[in-house]
Order: sequence, then structure tokens, then C-alpha cells
Amino acid sequence: MDKKHLREQSLALLKRLHNQNHQDFLDIHDNLKASLLWQEAFLIGITVAKSPEIPTIPLIESAWHAGKKICVPKCNPSDRSMKFYQIDDLSQLEPSKFGVLEPIVSITQPIDSGAIDLLVVPGLMFNHSGYRIGFGGGYYDRFLEKNALLTVSIIHSQQISDKIIIEDHDIPISSLFTESSVIDCNKMREQ
Repeated sequence: MDKKHLREQSLALLKRLHNQNHQDFLDIHDNLKASLLWQEAFLIGITVAKSPEIPTIPLIESAWHAGKKICVPKCNPSDRSMKFYQIDDLSQLEPSKFGVLEPIVSITQPIDSGAIDLLVVPGLMFNHSGYRIGFGGGYYDRFLEKNALLTVSIIHSQQISDKIIIEDHDIPISSLFTESSVIDCNKMREQ
């Protein structure tokens, strides 16, 4: 099965999951927040999720409550690059042409990507080694190719599959957080 069909299949799965028990989403958030990766991170890079993705606004608000800083990417469709900006309030976001909330550049501070302690990477489907199928833009793979950061993804356990096609430009995630487990992808790749 090619990436296009896997992406469609994964999106349909996410839509079904989104309409089910939201307790799983809370458990995913709790597993991430309980980790040392989250607790030791001061500056967290995170995309504001759009339905049917696992919501990230509760994580953003929890980070602020814990005294952490949040930065959100602004995507540049012309070269498919991303630049992160610190936000201190959700009012500093506006919808992009794709409907994803992004920082309002004129009222937010750009962040040096090397300063990000933890990057929460979105995706549709993942394997145990941390390789993923994203939403098709390639923004995160391009960004991570130039920025070696500690990365995690928050996913439902049903988003894990060994059907993923790995390509040369794919950058794996360090850890996956589900409603029932934490997967150290670096260890999985060493096996």
C-alpha cells in the first residue's frame, strides 16, 4: 500500500477515534506530562492540532501553567519550511490558509530552533521505530533534517502500524506516547 492510501486510511481512523471516548486523549496527555522529557523541557515546540488530531491546546495550557514556554510553527508554503514563534496566549494565533492555527508573526517572538528543548511532532501513522506518515507537506522532515532535536509524538495506539514505507528523507521520532504506553523509538531502532 502506498503512502497516499495509508494516509487516507489513517485519517479515517483518526476521525473514528475522535468521535469515541475522549478519555484516551486525556491518558495520552497524562503519559506525556508524567515523563521526564516533558518535565525537564523548558521551551516546547508544538503544533496546534486541528480536528481530528489529538488535541494539543490542553498540553499548551498545561505547559504555561507549569511555567514552561511554548513555540508554534509558522509554515511557509513556498519552500515548505517552518519557523517557530513563542506564544504566550492563544489570542496570538490565526488560521493559516489550511485552517491550522499559526502564530501571528507581527506580535510574537521568533525562536532559534536550537533553543527548543522538546518538539511534539504531528503525524497520522507511526511504526515502533518512530518513522511516520505525516499529513503530506514534508514540513517536519525538512525542519528536522536541519535541526537535531528531541522529538516526541502523541498518538493513539491504533495509529501504530508496521505498514509504513520508509524513505531516505524520513526522520524518525525519539519517543511515542499513547494512551497505554511510552515507546522509546531510539531503542527500537537499535534492536
